[in-house]
Amino acid sequence: MTAELISSHRLSSGWAGRASQHRRHQVRSRTSGADGVDAMWSSVVDVLAALPGRAGAVLCTADGSSVATYGLTRGEQVRLPQEAVQLIMTHRVAERSATGVVTAEVVAGPRCTVVARIPSAARGDHLLLVTATDVSAPLLNAWTSQAAEDLRRLLLDATA
Repeated sequence: MTAELISSHRLSSGWAGRASQHRRHQVRSRTSGADGVDAMWSSVVDVLAALPGRAGAVLCTADGSSVATYGLTRGEQVRLPQEAVQLIMTHRVAERSATGVVTAEVVAGPRCTVVARIPSAARGDHLLLVTATDVSAPLLNAWTSQAAEDLRRLLLDATA
């Protein structure tokens, strides 16, 4: 028995490549605030959809309540936000950026999972969990960290 995927999002016709500084600039220049968060999430989904292996992501609050998901089964949608909370609280912190974004990663066989804590005093912290198979752990960590920093900035704009 296989689980049904929740999202069937496909690449948009305007951009079929991987994440790039150019794409982030496009997202930032067209949107801000809540619309910017939606656009940034779409950009995250575009990148994950372009990966060769299975990939998924969840954006959730610091207590594990899902805000947005992509590429996850129904069971993963319930389990992964709680695992993200536990991972970021108990796992060795891999990186802390100047903006306060903290990441932790776990590699198990071909699957790599990275969780980033997105600090926001005004809206409460959020977590971004990205999981993918057959992707370099350092690359996934760097990309997730950058996406989290972009989301942090947009979440701050959404409160302004």
